[in-house]
Amino acid sequence: MEGAGDARAAEALRSALAVTGSIGARGFELRAATELASLLAEHGQTAEARTVLAPRYEWFVEGHDTLDVIAARELLESL
Repeated sequence: MEGAGDARAAEALRSALAVTGSIGARGFELRAATELASLLAEHGQTAEARTVLAPRYEWFVEGHDTLDVIAARELLESL
């Protein structure tokens, strides 16, 4: 990943994924995964972006009209 700022952001988002995952905060975990996947995609790491985001998006069988789920779906479709 290029740039120290992006590397720090990616590290922070990975930490957020770990914390939100450990407490079962799936909505917040989806949001962090979407942000991390977006950052990865910006750097051409689309396969990793999909790996981070797709399984978390698939958890949501309801709420497909919420902003976070819509953002995740749109990002996945663009990868």
